[in-house]
Amino acid sequence: MSGLSRRLFVLVVSLSLTLTAPAWAKSTRPLLEGEWKGKHGDSEITFIFAKADKLTVIQDGLTFKGTYKVDYDKVPLELDLNLEREGRISRGLTVIEFISPNEIRMEEPGPQRPKDFKKAPVVFVRQEKK
Repeated sequence: MSGLSRRLFVLVVSLSLTLTAPAWAKSTRPLLEGEWKGKHGDSEITFIFAKADKLTVIQDGLTFKGTYKVDYDKVPLELDLNLEREGRISRGLTVIEFISPNEIRMEEPGPQRPKDFKKAPVVFVRQEKK
């Protein structure tokens, strides 16, 4: 392949990748910080992901505080939740995926991390700042 052909090939591949990826996916890491609301059965759940990996979860009128960690190098993204309940730390492992900049889906957390979205993942929508 000549130098000109090689440069043209690289240009075409780069251009096609740029056009096919949504603009929000081009950032180095999707921003999880913020308030996200979803519904699991009859239960409304709110996740508030704050700076310094601080987390608040509100479910059925109960509030839990804790921390979170996201591994952005895994597909799907791996999310570790550490919530305090009655003086004890409860750990939940799960996977999440950005559907858009303002929507994520999350598999139900548990002691063993799911590998993908087999059960009934909950879709969470980012809430606008007021």
